[in-house]
Amino acid sequence: MTLVQLAEPDPGVVLVTFTDPDRRNAMTAEMGADLAAALAGLTGRDDVRAVVLTGAGSAFSGGGDLALLADKAARAKAGEDQTASMREFYEVFLSVVRAPFPVLAAVNGHAIGAGACVAVACDLAVVARDAKIGFNFVRLGIHPGMGGSWTLPRLVGPQRAAELLYTGRLFTGVEAADYGLALEALPADDVLPRALELAAAIAR
Repeated sequence: MTLVQLAEPDPGVVLVTFTDPDRRNAMTAEMGADLAAALAGLTGRDDVRAVVLTGAGSAFSGGGDLALLADKAARAKAGEDQTASMREFYEVFLSVVRAPFPVLAAVNGHAIGAGACVAVACDLAVVARDAKIGFNFVRLGIHPGMGGSWTLPRLVGPQRAAELLYTGRLFTGVEAADYGLALEALPADDVLPRALELAAAIAR
């Protein structure tokens, strides 16, 4: 079963959706592989001019799969070097950065940890006002991952980035827009239509 679904709502626009709503679109190796494969397939098409990335259900993504992280932590504790496997895990999700077309994040609901990092790695983000967003790595006792410590200072400045990363606190979509992490904060039902509207304008 694929964990990423494609649709083409407008000419030149492709909607890419994480499809594991029962687990709040937790990021697994399988989902990452599906996302990278989808974007690679779209890269070869001249008619694709903008992509919108969103999540099925009530969340954009609740972040990295905790079972996956626990397994990697156990392997590291046993002396296995996890550097290469974690880099591969990051790279498949951060394929949004390397895409040759603009990628817009329609953050329809909560975006936590790695999920928040992927959202802000996109070229534009539209976020639900009441979405909970956070870079909560420190609360799990791990270093910020998925490129967050690189991306955040460039979007919000070093002091705000330090505050968000060092505390791991959650904040709202309204705050995300105020900080510059999102273009707009809207009612949840308006997020995807607005992102698709922007994508259609870009495609034109």
